[in-house]
Amino acid sequence: MKADLKSCPFCGDEGIRDQHKNAADNRVYYFVRCRNKWQKCFMPKTRGFPSKGTAAKQWNRREGNIMKADLT
Repeated sequence: MKADLKSCPFCGDEGIRDQHKNAADNRVYYFVRCRNKWQKCFMPKTRGFPSKGTAAKQWNRREGNIMKADLT
């Protein structure tokens, strides 16, 4: 099931799923980025995560919605 992405919390533009293959460890990392990155949005992307779902959850996180990973 594909998670719906919220709009960018800074500029309101659309969130886009993307991925990057790290040459150092040969793993694929998933992230969500703001479609508005070329206009220098304040929040260009999440960091890379090993799963698409985790990347989407981090992108969708808003104030008052703290995830367990944020507390460690």
